[in-house]
Amino acid sequence: MQAGLKWIWAVLNGKERADDALKYSLIAYTVAFIHVFIALFFWIYGVVFLCIYNIAIVLLYTYLAAFSVKQKRFTMTFFVSFFEVLAHSVIATLVVGWDFGFMLYDIALIPVVFYLAFTLPAFKKDARFPFFWSFFVMLIYIGIRMFCEYIPPFQEISASSTVRTLVYCGNSFVSFLVLLVFSLLFSMEVAYTQKALEEENHKLDSMANFDPLTQLLNRRSMGANMQQAWESAQKKGTLFCDVIGDID
Repeated sequence: MQAGLKWIWAVLNGKERADDALKYSLIAYTVAFIHVFIALFFWIYGVVFLCIYNIAIVLLYTYLAAFSVKQKRFTMTFFVSFFEVLAHSVIATLVVGWDFGFMLYDIALIPVVFYLAFTLPAFKKDARFPFFWSFFVMLIYIGIRMFCEYIPPFQEISASSTVRTLVYCGNSFVSFLVLLVFSLLFSMEVAYTQKALEEENHKLDSMANFDPLTQLLNRRSMGANMQQAWESAQKKGTLFCDVIGDID
């Protein structure tokens, strides 16, 4: 338990990097767990199609977590999850209406797209990729909002205003949670990258200034150290001397 907490703390501070398979498996299982509650909601209010649809999504994410992610098929997992979230939010909104807040999940997709674009090697940190899909999500969001303004839901459900507000708040909470989680993951990636870069720079600095055989300062670094010693002696009004030896 204590070792696990130390590892989590090290990951949060950028000293360790979380395994991608573990990270994406946990995310997939969490999404499946959320869809269980959504399926239960639609079952209670008699929206059979969406209930069955969400059960299918639970099975999909369970498969992704158990097999696809462990096989490191991250790119396929990303596209399947992206279009699943987009399709579910659109279908749920068209069926039961805008008031339940299912379209909020589309907004939460944007940081996910940027995070994965800059962490998965398949996308090569190409900024055009997340920008294009984020713009696509924005168009879908605005288009569905305009559609719902003039076209009533396909299936009106007898939910009170309190229930509608609670569902909207629940979807808002999950959407903001996704924003926070992927913002945290992005900051962890940046911290880890900075830490690795600092260590690499330290190694390069050591290779440039120290002799690999004796581990003593080489000729290149002697000039800088001589200058520092001279300036220090000038400030303090002291003397210093150099000892030069040729060791064969």
